Amino acid sequence: MIDIFLEIRRECLFVRAQGHSLFDKKGKDLVCCAVSTLIESWYLTCYELGEGHCEASRKDGFFEAKVDKNEKNSLFFRSLYVSLVPLQRQYESLIKLRMEEKDGS
Repeated sequence: MIDIFLEIRRECLFVRAQGHSLFDKKGKDLVCCAVSTLIESWYLTCYELGEGHCEASRKDGFFEAKVDKNEKNSLFFRSLYVSLVPLQRQYESLIKLRMEEKDGS
């Protein structure tokens, strides 16, 4: 299962995705590909078009990033969430999606 955690913090936006969907063999898994593409596109959009600091860590089956919270990056973050929701609904046994807002951290 792919576990995706999105968090809106006071000063940054945080994304963590880990796991594999096991929908198909490695390299042919369209569910993993879709999730990876959406998350990587979000991060690259923040990095190239957003404002402020961006940092990410990647390993096989793991991605974690945080970007400064501002108007542009928040719009990109919302777009990521809106894009992930229908994918999670279609593959609910393969994708777990959570979003939280922390006002004090």
